[in-house]
Amino acid sequence: MLTCLNTINQNRETRHKPLLLIADDDLVSITMLENIFKVHGFDTITARDGLDCIEMATINQPDLIFLDVLMPSMDGFDVCETLTNKPETAQIPVVFLSGITGVNSKVRGLELGAVDYITKPYSRSEIIARTKSHLRQSMQARSVIATKNHQLNLVRSAQQNLLIKPENFPEAKFAVYYSPICEAGGDYYDVVSTGDGCFAYLVSDFSGHDLGAAFATPALKAIFRQNLGLLRNPDLLLSRLNTGMATLLRSNEYATAVYALLDRVNMKMLISNAGHPPVVHVRANGTSRLVESSGDVIGAFEEIVIGSEEMKVCEGDRFYFFTDGIYERCSSSFYSRAAALDRLRIVCKNSYHLELNDSILNINDEMISIFGPVEDDIVLLGCQV
Repeated sequence: MLTCLNTINQNRETRHKPLLLIADDDLVSITMLENIFKVHGFDTITARDGLDCIEMATINQPDLIFLDVLMPSMDGFDVCETLTNKPETAQIPVVFLSGITGVNSKVRGLELGAVDYITKPYSRSEIIARTKSHLRQSMQARSVIATKNHQLNLVRSAQQNLLIKPENFPEAKFAVYYSPICEAGGDYYDVVSTGDGCFAYLVSDFSGHDLGAAFATPALKAIFRQNLGLLRNPDLLLSRLNTGMATLLRSNEYATAVYALLDRVNMKMLISNAGHPPVVHVRANGTSRLVESSGDVIGAFEEIVIGSEEMKVCEGDRFYFFTDGIYERCSSSFYSRAAALDRLRIVCKNSYHLELNDSILNINDEMISIFGPVEDDIVLLGCQV
């Protein structure tokens, strides 16, 4: 879809003249409008019914659509509703041009997303003036959208550069799936080594999906990296994260985090939780469980309580850390949070036979196939002892 939209924008940019689509079943009206527009330097294409209008708009991406209300196959109201609900045509301004003069008809057209409703008879000067006005507004809107998209792409690129890649840190034996629901996400992960056979894994999730959440992730990384000397003291480490983020987050904002320290020398795992979902532990012997060591969220309180659990591990054990986007859409009247998490545990267990990276991808695919499309940012990180 992104490629399609980019192609659409490129096609618009290469035009020398604005392109207007006239949709009307009256040939006389079409001919008259074509003549008016061509005299003033506009290119035109035409459609004689509603279905043809939708197809022409999708393929040709006109800069403005003039739409009659009364047409065969689909009336203008249905056509307008379809156009405004299609991603490919939603940004194309629609102007109703009709002999129906009733207020209710005008109101309905505008409520369906049209930018104007012009009644017949109309003057040439009125049509041209309104056309130029709507084209100018449309160009300004597209310019603003293009600027915002560029800014979001810069944020997304910077955010991606913050995240360490498994191929660049093979000794940590981890794999990760990261997918922001928008251009930039509020989920974050990090992996570091203590240098003595221990590896630390951090997964965090900020409330909200706006740019504020995206901009908070660099701050979290900076605070985390500034306190690497506390890797063996998770309570104090997460408390430092809380103190630092509390001064940066806006009112009613917070973050959750889970921190794990894997000691491959002494075969121990310490998991500390600050309001984050539990961790799935899949043992090499085939059993699995949820490690639920809950604590307070980060950034909402001056001081927080951390939930921690330490356990012995065996070679081949796996731990899966995740943000709530992977299961929260499952929590409904049909699936409680507990049931959704248990389902995720089973999916993780059943994916153990796969290589770690393949198991991560399989878990995500299985959750989508069971519970439907993702509605939030996702981090799914797995590590192996």
